[in-house]
Amino acid sequence: MEHSFFKELIHYNKPKESPLRLIGAGLCMISVLFTGYLSHQLAISSFGSLGIFTFLYYQRLPLKQLMIRLSVVGSFLTAANFLGMLSTHAAWTAPIVVSVVGFIGRFFFRLYGITKPGPFFIVMVTAMGASTKISLAKIPMMSGYFFIGVLFSLAVAFAVHFVETEPLPEKNTEKTLKSRIDHDPAVVIDSLLYSGILFFAVYLSIGLQLKNPYWLVVSCALYI
Repeated sequence: MEHSFFKELIHYNKPKESPLRLIGAGLCMISVLFTGYLSHQLAISSFGSLGIFTFLYYQRLPLKQLMIRLSVVGSFLTAANFLGMLSTHAAWTAPIVVSVVGFIGRFFFRLYGITKPGPFFIVMVTAMGASTKISLAKIPMMSGYFFIGVLFSLAVAFAVHFVETEPLPEKNTEKTLKSRIDHDPAVVIDSLLYSGILFFAVYLSIGLQLKNPYWLVVSCALYI
């Protein structure tokens, strides 16, 4: 029994994804941390480390498609965190902001097949922004620090694309938004349900005055 338990502890499970992607994620984190350290701006390390979630949406795609995908996701992450921080100056808007961002994320990520990790990180950075009280004058600067992480993600993804040896997937015919909705009409109801749960999670966390209210929202986003 003990021998079997020990074997489980040291057993190596080969990741399904390329190990280069794990290395790439580590490089993104190290780059952001060193940038913050060398510039004596620890806020770059804090907010930039959220921006590198962009890299987690990396997939083996043609370079142009990959860069567009990550640029859109990175911009969405930055805008979501910005709106979250902005909502702290009118607390009643926080549930609305998080639910609207959640709806948009769930709707488009499902339609375009971005299932892993899906809109989870979008909701998470929004909820974290809505739980971080920052003065209005500093919010644009913090968003700039956040975007530094996005830029590092794009740079590392560009490099990893050329180092990976996996074959590129076959090019699929581009579908219009309407055709995607026709193929998956339940996406609207699913997104509304998702955003509704997030709305009440934020509302409840604020009402209960939780010390770290975003954890309730993040937990809901993870399991629905």
